[in-house]
Amino acid sequence: MPALPDMSLLQSFVTVAQELNFRRSAERLALDQSALSRRIQKPESQLGYALLERTTREVLLTQAGQTFYAAPCACSMTMPARSATRAASPKAAPAICGSATWPSPRPN
Repeated sequence: MPALPDMSLLQSFVTVAQELNFRRSAERLALDQSALSRRIQKPESQLGYALLERTTREVLLTQAGQTFYAAPCACSMTMPARSATRAASPKAAPAICGSATWPSPRPN
């Protein structure tokens, strides 16, 4: 099991997942965009898979990112990490873990 990201990194991921925009997310978190990008890259590196797809025009959640975002557990981040790991695997079966407690990402 990969090491879990700390809460400030998770907060950054959740904000980007909600906004689907690095500029707005950086403003909400009072961070520089490059610092926010580094905060997103760190958990992706720790977990071993991409949570976001980034282009010059848009930011989208990967399947693993959608699973990680939708599966928060108040008692532990272990279950979302396992669920996202399953989603990142091409042969993975869908994982279910409770209901989402964060707002849904903004529609495009």
